[in-house]
Amino acid sequence: LTEAIGLALPGNGSLLATHADREELFRSAGRQIVENARRYYEQNDASVLPRSIASLEAFQNAMTMDI
Repeated sequence: LTEAIGLALPGNGSLLATHADREELFRSAGRQIVENARRYYEQNDASVLPRSIASLEAFQNAMTMDI
């Protein structure tokens, strides 16, 4: 559900832990974390913070997917 909320990259919840593509997902997540940190600290962009991403609409979307 973290994908539906917007806090995880696509494939995080469905890609098997032993799948060969999992390593690239980890690397992509690391790159995204660094990019988000740069945007926040260098550009004062608060939209990349979890509190900005995990909105009420995002949680409603996650609940819809879970049902």
